[in-house]
Amino acid sequence: MVKKYVLRIILCCAFMACNTGELKFDDLNVPPITGVFDIPLGDITYTMSELLDEIDPSDLNLLEDSSSFLKLFYIDSLNYSSNNDFVQIDDVSGSNTLSSIPDKDGPITVSPAEKFTQSYNPNGGEQLDSVYHNGGELSLTDSSDANATLNYTVTFNNTISTTDGTPMTFDGSLMGAGSETQSKPLRNHVTRLDNTSGSNEFTVSFEAEIVLAGNQSLEGTENISIDFTYGNQTFSLIYGKFGQDRVSLGRQSINIDLFDDFGDGIFFGDPIFRFRFENEFGIPVAVDFSGVSGDDGNGNNQVFLSGNIIDVLPEIGAAANPGETEETTIEINKGNSNIVQLLSNSPSRLVFDIAGISNFYDTTQSNFVQPQNEISTLIEVEIPMEVRLEDFEVTFGYGLGDGLDTEDFDSAFLRVVTLNELPFSGSLTMEIQDASETSLFTIPEVLVFDVPFIDVNGFVTDPSGSFADIPLSPEAIEALTVGSRVAMIVTLNTPVSLTSREIFVKILSTYKLEIKLGVGARVNIEID
Repeated sequence: MVKKYVLRIILCCAFMACNTGELKFDDLNVPPITGVFDIPLGDITYTMSELLDEIDPSDLNLLEDSSSFLKLFYIDSLNYSSNNDFVQIDDVSGSNTLSSIPDKDGPITVSPAEKFTQSYNPNGGEQLDSVYHNGGELSLTDSSDANATLNYTVTFNNTISTTDGTPMTFDGSLMGAGSETQSKPLRNHVTRLDNTSGSNEFTVSFEAEIVLAGNQSLEGTENISIDFTYGNQTFSLIYGKFGQDRVSLGRQSINIDLFDDFGDGIFFGDPIFRFRFENEFGIPVAVDFSGVSGDDGNGNNQVFLSGNIIDVLPEIGAAANPGETEETTIEINKGNSNIVQLLSNSPSRLVFDIAGISNFYDTTQSNFVQPQNEISTLIEVEIPMEVRLEDFEVTFGYGLGDGLDTEDFDSAFLRVVTLNELPFSGSLTMEIQDASETSLFTIPEVLVFDVPFIDVNGFVTDPSGSFADIPLSPEAIEALTVGSRVAMIVTLNTPVSLTSREIFVKILSTYKLEIKLGVGARVNIEID
């Protein structure tokens, strides 16, 4: 507790200066001690980086460059790799029957042959050029109800070995009516398709040799047929024209508790959302950012991104060749969107729900996909601390120990001195609080300090100072007697523009606000 020790020291010094042997204490008459005494309570200096450090942590990082200019930064990533969204091929089956069976009596050998056109269609009807098989099998069933020996050769002219260039061929024999099934692996084969007619066509050659004995004959109505299936297929590469598909490139959210501390009314002058795409697909993809939003963390008070970036979709370029990557950077800024307004809503969460539309601007161009292809996205949120700020509060504290001894105070006042380098104007209120930080007495708007000089580039070049003595009421003095802390609530605002131009100021980590606080008291001490 701040007691009368200062006064007692003064008195002791006075006594020591006298010849105490000559004093007669019975006759000593000491006049009252009066005057004004200053009791310093503290001197606090806060830099801008310290002010921001008091904000609750969030996913945003606070960085500074070589000039001490501050910015908030966040980085995350998305990955999209569902190539089935662009083209999906399940089992492909077909069948056909020889129509050139002659009416013959044995003994004779006849050799009917035909070439069939078949369709190889994916689920979405995409036009395919080449399908490189990585797995699966081609199975063939040959059936005959002829009472004769059947030797056959079935050639899939468009399914070719990537090793030696020969088509896949099946040979077999049936001794009379019956059927036979055989299969071959599709790995290391490519099926090349003709889509000039609008469907994916390939040909199958069916060559038969029917051997009739002397007692055997053909009526010309026999059924000799094939059934085939491209089954359990996997692919290493598919070429074609895949048309338009809407896909989800990914969804990510970040918490930004920063805005809870700033409250409403903070405006960032030049925020940027930057997306760095790496596309391994041979497919251009337009990006739909309309799902990007800010909300209160629970899906309420949503503000969605809008502007030219939504009206005219930007496009991720396609990879030129398999195994290559096309890099595309798309930037969302105040020039092409409402990003300033989105952030001024003080969202607690940013949601990046990003969609893509393949071949958005040209559905006729050729594409390719591989199973390992992906679109990887690096998300960068960059918010330079170039701000317009309204009513941002920060609280400092000065300790009173067990309270001040105000017994001999005739009157008292608080003396406040500030030196401001922050690019804001401010007002100051005070609370005298107990040990649990419960307010015992409030002193409203102790003083207002001015904005320092700011140059045309938004930087502070000359700090401003202020000084005030605030008289204390008897209730305030009583609160100082029992209080434990003086809390100083500073409310900061960027300067008001005198024109229609919005003012944004740059914040350096080295900017500081210095506040000195003391109690001045007029005392009247009677010495008995």
